Amino acid sequence: MDKKAIVVLESGAIMEAVRIMLDGDKDKALEFIKKYIEPVISDLEHGHCKPVFEWQGKKEPDMLKQLKEKKNNG
Repeated sequence: MDKKAIVVLESGAIMEAVRIMLDGDKDKALEFIKKYIEPVISDLEHGHCKPVFEWQGKKEPDMLKQLKEKKNNG
């Protein structure tokens, strides 16, 4: 299966990336990759299905809300 990832960077991270590229700082580049890109790749490898106890205070997924509503209404 061919996997693709999208990395979304806020303006601060974009400025950081530009600064790293201009400086040619390899150590900072590796830190940047570990901070912004590694989590996206990790999500691809591990998938998005998690048990309830691993949500860590995050909001309930929309799909689960829809399934619950469908069950209660049907």
